[in-house]
Amino acid sequence: MPNKRLVLFGSLAVTLILLFTLNCSAGWPGGPYFPERIVLNITTDPAHSMAVNWRTAQKVEKPLVQYAVACDAPKLEANAAEIPAEITSLLAKSDSVYQYTATITGLLPKTLYAYRVGSANNWSEWSQFQTAAERPEPFRFLYLGDPQANIISYVSRVFRAAFCAAPDAAFLLCPGDLVNFGSDDYLWGELFYAAGWIPRQLPWVLTVGNHEYDSNPKRLTALYRPQFNLPLNGPQGVEESAYYFDYQGARIVMLNSNELIPAQARWLDSVLAINPQRWTILAMHHPLYPIASNRDYPDLRNALLPIIERHRVDLVLAGHDHAYARSFKLRDGQKVADDQAGTLYYVSVSGPKQYKLESKYLDLYAKTAADQQLFQVLAVSWNQIQIQTYTVTGKLLDEVRLNK
Repeated sequence: MPNKRLVLFGSLAVTLILLFTLNCSAGWPGGPYFPERIVLNITTDPAHSMAVNWRTAQKVEKPLVQYAVACDAPKLEANAAEIPAEITSLLAKSDSVYQYTATITGLLPKTLYAYRVGSANNWSEWSQFQTAAERPEPFRFLYLGDPQANIISYVSRVFRAAFCAAPDAAFLLCPGDLVNFGSDDYLWGELFYAAGWIPRQLPWVLTVGNHEYDSNPKRLTALYRPQFNLPLNGPQGVEESAYYFDYQGARIVMLNSNELIPAQARWLDSVLAINPQRWTILAMHHPLYPIASNRDYPDLRNALLPIIERHRVDLVLAGHDHAYARSFKLRDGQKVADDQAGTLYYVSVSGPKQYKLESKYLDLYAKTAADQQLFQVLAVSWNQIQIQTYTVTGKLLDEVRLNK
């Protein structure tokens, strides 16, 4: 005669397994059809559109985005519009995953929206984003250099500290070396885990560093573009890693400093020649004036510096050298007075991989620091850009005001 306790335990185990299976198939977190790695990206028209990406382990036949003007009542579905998403199959290690991308258009400027992604019975949570104003208005954004290594362990707290310092930020900018090995999907998973829900609310503005490139042959990892939905207004061959957008009085240009530099220089010259915005900000991975030992990029500097000088770029943000430096105001490689035309150059790092400050260009920098995880809050207004550099523990390390 079977033991009653064993029979009861066996029945309970079978029931739990069935419930787990049903829950996963119905789209519970962790299920094969449940949306993960959800990320917003900036568009060329941030006052009227927003891009969104996500993925699932199993293919969803009719992926959708639902969105509505945010309201206080828990009745978003009643007023939600719906758009389909495009599907891309992607080989991540030995397993195929499915990426989905959509751009929500026709949005009202300066408006808070709620959205969710998924399909039928497999919806994500509702998240929110704010569209830009149509005209110049003050705004803030976050800048994080090179997360790259030990991302879950050490960079998670930087994302959180940055968001707490500027919860009203318009977007989050990262100039490359997002992960240590661009072809390793596990490391991208670390990045999305560390960022958590923040890129579901703040559009992620990205370009690539050398660690997003495979080494043999040298080419941008196949994992980069399917995971994001960035503007396509840059030069051919560096799509979604070189582009620009305008945001409330600032033209922000992202460059890919790894390849096709002459083509990007010509493109940058044309983009800045017809720039109607009050401020111009560039971001790229490699600094034009390196701060770490045995580093120099004369080809990059010679290609870009004349354009930066000619069009009076206000600010250049970089990473790569795994330390911190903020330049004096520079023109033609020389210091100029604060009330003269010139450019500020920044190098920063958010991750735990740190380098020593050793460079012939250090005299060009007004403030330097090493062995600290950092983030920047940039506040842009009509006559001034305030740049505050914080350590991960919230200490104000550096502050400067760039006046127009």
